[in-house]
Amino acid sequence: MVGAIYVKIDQGRLFEVKPHVRIPRTCSRFCGVIMELLQKSSVRAKDTNEVLLRVVEEPIMRHLPINSYIVGLYYTSEKLVDIEEYVSVWSNDLSPVFVVGTMVNGKVKGDYIHDYISVSEYPLAAKYCLGMICEALEQKWKIF
Repeated sequence: MVGAIYVKIDQGRLFEVKPHVRIPRTCSRFCGVIMELLQKSSVRAKDTNEVLLRVVEEPIMRHLPINSYIVGLYYTSEKLVDIEEYVSVWSNDLSPVFVVGTMVNGKVKGDYIHDYISVSEYPLAAKYCLGMICEALEQKWKIF
């Protein structure tokens, strides 16, 4: 299902988050984890020594599966979609990749993006867009 989550920060650094990572709930612990990531280039599990977060090199395309279909979300996109209908027609051997900006009025861009869509006619915070994407994929894959 989900192989990894990639995050690009303002300084242009790209890092990978394994999907089973539990992000710290307190701000101070979260800041500590991010500081460790930026200083040591990786964060490992205390008990198993498994790499949970790591800094990776650009371009992002070298980290994605070959059969990836990359969708950029931008609220002023001319292509307003019902996200559940949009993903329901995809082949099951396709690996969906969603590029979501962190700012309500920010635009994601890149020559590697195959399609730009909007999931609402109103600007939404990234967490709401991600929630809609997760729910649509849960429906498609019959997870819940």
